[in-house]
Amino acid sequence: MSKLAILQLSDEITESEKKIVNQTKEVDLARIFEIIDGLKVLNQKASQYVDMTQDDYYQNESDHRLTLENMKQPLSTLSDRILTNHVDGLPEDNQLNFDYNHESVLEDNNYDREMDFHVLSYSLKVISAAATVVGIANLSNVLSKDAAISIILAAYNLQNR
Repeated sequence: MSKLAILQLSDEITESEKKIVNQTKEVDLARIFEIIDGLKVLNQKASQYVDMTQDDYYQNESDHRLTLENMKQPLSTLSDRILTNHVDGLPEDNQLNFDYNHESVLEDNNYDREMDFHVLSYSLKVISAAATVVGIANLSNVLSKDAAISIILAAYNLQNR
């Protein structure tokens, strides 16, 4: 996977915002999973997290940024997301710091597709910008696992909900 691949995917998703939110175009889930796998942030393939229980993820891998809601339910049912919203640091020293926000994809107990789209598109934009500056290999130690999971969950739910 290249830095360019993340940037291209991010741009394509952003350009298709209305169609994805209105459900007239699906997100390319396989491609998004491939990008997440290429970041080498998570211990398993991206596709394996969708059905993993919240408890299993929490006990074995989470960096405890996500608010888990029902430990026996799969991660795909989680409404909390971690939005990757900013990156700063010293690129020449490969020292990056990502900032994150909590977002909920439920509004009045209804699924908010726009919020999942925002988590997906904005997080990929920030990650692609960081990858362009420091390279993909340098992201694996600084990007939150829960933020990567949030991208997986946003994409999965945009396609399947």
